[in-house]
Amino acid sequence: MSLSVTFLILFLKNIHDNDFSERFGEVYLPYALASKYRNAPMECGWQHFFPAKKLSVDSRAGKTRRHHVDPSGLQKAINASARKAGIRKLISTHTVGHSFATHRLESGVNIRVAQKLMGHADVKITEIYTNVMTKNIEVVTGLLDAINLGS
Repeated sequence: MSLSVTFLILFLKNIHDNDFSERFGEVYLPYALASKYRNAPMECGWQHFFPAKKLSVDSRAGKTRRHHVDPSGLQKAINASARKAGIRKLISTHTVGHSFATHRLESGVNIRVAQKLMGHADVKITEIYTNVMTKNIEVVTGLLDAINLGS
C-alpha cells in the first residue's frame, strides 16, 4: 500500500475514532444492513470514504451522524478549476475519470491495471480509452526510462 493511501486511511480512522469517542461514530446503512450486521454502523470499515466536514442530524432516525460529502461540492470545485485554467468546455467528475484513465494508459500502465482502477467489469470498456490517447505507444516511457542512472 502506498504511503499516501496509508495516510488517508489513518486520517479517516482518526475522524471516526474522534466521532466515536463523542458517541457520533455511527453511519447510516441502507437496506437493513444495520440489522443484519449489528456492529457494522459503528465499525471504521463501514464509514464514508469521503466524509462530510460536519456532523448532521439524520432525518430518517433522528441521530447525529457524519454523512458523506455532498457530490455537488466536488463538481463545484471542478468547475472553478476549469474556469481558472481557462477551459471553456463543460467538465464533470465523469470527464475527470476519463482523463485519469487516458493518462494512466499514456504513462504506460497496463490496461488490466487501468481496468481495475476504473472499476470496469470488462476490459473492452477500458479499451475505449486507447482510441483517444494522444501519445504514440512506441514513445511511452517505462519506469526504468524515468530513472537517471548517471550515465
